[in-house]
Amino acid sequence: MVALGWSYQQNHSCNAPLGAIVIRKYPVLVLLIAVLACAGSTGNPPSKSGGSHEPRKSVVVRFGGLSVVPKVARVQAGGHVSWVNESSGGGVLLFPDSIREGLTCDSMRPNLMKVAAGYQSRPVTPGLEISALPCPLKPGTYPYKVNLYGGAIDNDAFGSMDNPRVQLEGSIQVE
Repeated sequence: MVALGWSYQQNHSCNAPLGAIVIRKYPVLVLLIAVLACAGSTGNPPSKSGGSHEPRKSVVVRFGGLSVVPKVARVQAGGHVSWVNESSGGGVLLFPDSIREGLTCDSMRPNLMKVAAGYQSRPVTPGLEISALPCPLKPGTYPYKVNLYGGAIDNDAFGSMDNPRVQLEGSIQVE
């Protein structure tokens, strides 16, 4: 019995700090925790004025589940906005007709197509990033909706395009 206890202490360094033991025995777990901690930091750091985000030259909007992050994408004039689908199903972005006046170019294609509700993006496949806007926007605020379809429940990434599973809202603020 005594030899077994001595052997355990000798091989597992009972005097070592718990953190050292965890890192040595579970390096994959430690790496996963570090990655998750870093992933929580998406977007711009808060500004000194009221905690909102400063406009940036390029903004990546993430959507999925029940959220759009950031809800208001603040971008500099001439800047670029792209979207990443983090849901298990497909999605499309819907912009009102007023988006046409806000664009700095004349052509909506190939990124947007005219539909009854305004303009719709190409389908956004789960896990991929797209740039739905064909060119930068003029200064102003532009609302949009994200329709999510299908997913793990019906085993079809886009399900019924006529009946979205979830509809989310966000906006782009160009300054």
